[in-house]
Amino acid sequence: EQAHICLMTRPGFDASDEADCPAMAFLNAYQVSNPEALDRTRLGGYGLYRMAVTPVDLSSTALRVRLSRDEIPNEATSMAVIDYARAHELYRA
Repeated sequence: EQAHICLMTRPGFDASDEADCPAMAFLNAYQVSNPEALDRTRLGGYGLYRMAVTPVDLSSTALRVRLSRDEIPNEATSMAVIDYARAHELYRA
């Protein structure tokens, strides 16, 4: 009840299948079609927005490892994210 949820898919996982992900049956009742519809009053505190993205076959663990080695994973994220991680010394070994 503290935050909205933005759902993005990963290769090989279908989050719309409620049989494989029981929490989706609950969350789907709070789904909205666009981020502007994430109105806390109308939704009772939170909402679910499914964001369309181009899937990247790179796990968060692999991304953190590459960033800790100061490698730039161009296929996974923008330079703005890389710059932010460097400026705040995130994922340093």
